[in-house]
Amino acid sequence: MIQEKRGRGRLGIAATAATLMALVGVSGCGPDSGGGTTPPPPPVTANACQPGNAMQVVVDKKGKTVTAYIPNSDWDGSNGPGIQVVPVEGSSQTCQEITTTDDINSCAYDNRTQQVVCTSNDTNVYVISGTTITQTLNSGGVYPGGVFSGGGCATCNIAMGNGVAAIGVGMAEGVTGYELLDLTNDLFTAPLQASAQISEAPSFDPKRELLLSPNYNPVGGYQIVKVNPSNGAISFYDYSDNTTNLSSYFPDSAGEDCSTGVALSTLESTNQMFLANLNKAIYSTSGSPLTWDAPSQIQTLAGFETFTAGTTGIAVAPGSHVALLEDEFGTTAFGAIKLPSTAGNGAPSVVDWVVANMPNDPSGAGWEMPDDPHGLTAYVSPNSKKPIGLITNLSRTYLAVVDINALLKAQRAGTSGSAAHEVNSSVDLLSTGIVKFIPMCATPPPS
Repeated sequence: MIQEKRGRGRLGIAATAATLMALVGVSGCGPDSGGGTTPPPPPVTANACQPGNAMQVVVDKKGKTVTAYIPNSDWDGSNGPGIQVVPVEGSSQTCQEITTTDDINSCAYDNRTQQVVCTSNDTNVYVISGTTITQTLNSGGVYPGGVFSGGGCATCNIAMGNGVAAIGVGMAEGVTGYELLDLTNDLFTAPLQASAQISEAPSFDPKRELLLSPNYNPVGGYQIVKVNPSNGAISFYDYSDNTTNLSSYFPDSAGEDCSTGVALSTLESTNQMFLANLNKAIYSTSGSPLTWDAPSQIQTLAGFETFTAGTTGIAVAPGSHVALLEDEFGTTAFGAIKLPSTAGNGAPSVVDWVVANMPNDPSGAGWEMPDDPHGLTAYVSPNSKKPIGLITNLSRTYLAVVDINALLKAQRAGTSGSAAHEVNSSVDLLSTGIVKFIPMCATPPPS
């Protein structure tokens, strides 16, 4: 494995906004403070709006293959260094490991440059083509600037699209922000300091030119990072709480259905979800802090109280209007939600939802959900055209493949209350094909 250590370049502060606008193609036609409308975005790409979770997939629609890039580790440093490259669909290749010298927490894929980028708990940022590390860059992260329920990090997560990577970094103890990496020249912008703790899993919307970043700590925030049209600067916009009060919650992971503009945040330690209509978002043009507001609500999802940590990890399968959710820290609970086909004019709502428990893996071991960052992603299959969710187990020995629509259609435990949203215990998730397992590189033999 050839690794090239490249001197870390950095764009000056004055170039930050210009670089981002060039990368995402900002044209000044986005939503403004007056509520101006935005032309409908083009169809979403295979990885659009994926949160900065641990794993990411590369979907090759022409070759009809799907490949997952899964870090062995997490913010706690479990399982050691390295990245597993796991064929999921349409490939005769076997699982391969990419060797790294440090613990990796997150990977993401950019459709424009066709590169995978993975971040370490320290400052290394790896640019990958196939199974080869082509560049090893360094973030300006400071340990442990980012401190989450699952551990600390200097370089914490990554969300990207359109040739730009938004990398969450610690800037001082308890101070976090984002650095933007231009994948066309491997240069970082100056750090952008957030006024509150960044998201455990931010999401980059390449169509609306937004970075969604629910504030994990202190409680009760949801920031959007966008170019301020009044001065061209990249700015953080704080959620104003004029519509929905988030002050008593721990917003965890961002999520979005890019095709409709329905933005999400899971709310840790609850069975609830925050939803907002980005098509009707209004952004302030002056004042400190800058703010945004939109038709929004906090919706209670009966049944998700079975999640020990509440709603945490989420991934929307782009363009499908469905999402996969997982619990964390060694549990078995997972679930799915169905989103509206359009955002409408008001606050969007989850249309349907369901929770279940992951069966034992093929070795006979009980399933354990991963720690942070969240170990899941979702995509639309280039073969079956079905929305598919992926979840890795804590030990990184098996990958669970979930047919999200089949999970939503499974027989429920009852007709009212939480039971109406729980899969009946008589449903065999494996024999029905709702769940299947793929062995990873370190998979033990079946018992």
